[in-house]
Amino acid sequence: MYGRSVDLFDGTLDSFSRWRGTGMAFISGEMVSCADDKLHLFYYPERFTDFRLHAELRIFDESRHNSGVFVRFDDPDAPLSPALAGRGLDDPAYLVSGFEVQIDDTAAGDRRKDFYGIHPEPDGLYKNRTGAIYKIPAGDRIWHGDGHDVETQSYVPGPALVPGRWIDVDIEVRGDDYSVWIAGQQTTTFRNTDGDRGRSPGFIGVQAYPFHRVAWRNISVR
Repeated sequence: MYGRSVDLFDGTLDSFSRWRGTGMAFISGEMVSCADDKLHLFYYPERFTDFRLHAELRIFDESRHNSGVFVRFDDPDAPLSPALAGRGLDDPAYLVSGFEVQIDDTAAGDRRKDFYGIHPEPDGLYKNRTGAIYKIPAGDRIWHGDGHDVETQSYVPGPALVPGRWIDVDIEVRGDDYSVWIAGQQTTTFRNTDGDRGRSPGFIGVQAYPFHRVAWRNISVR
């Protein structure tokens, strides 16, 4: 879509009201997550092909700020394709049809999963950290051996998130190539080779994680 800029959320109630889904509140010109005990999805009801997304986020708590930006996902109200439905993530909030740019400096592990025999999945893995494409292998060390996980995305940690400080998030999707920047520092590059995920065009959305508060503003694409 390069060349034309579209404001998805400009701090006005009018732009906020265009979004669909649940888990977000409009507070003082900001989009603030207010999820209960379930994952929620808040998304803009327009499909985009190639784009560069810009947003600003602010966390409130160093230990509780899990969120994410979803890109290239299908209509969350439509049934998943048979190929995706069998992957065990049928809740639309997980958006297995697209990809999530993770926001979580704690890189909290998924308590339902293991990591090469370690259960639950440990905290601190690169593939679960701010600026990574969530759960895409990022060369994490396999601690009980001498090797590393495969490196499907090339990830480097970005600047730390600081409570109360606004930070830039930029996501570029061009064809099958994904790139992410946090505060101007590139954190990951990834090429999608999964024919069932990340199909173009797709939707853009924000995750509201249970009992984790994160604010967003100045969301646009070009």
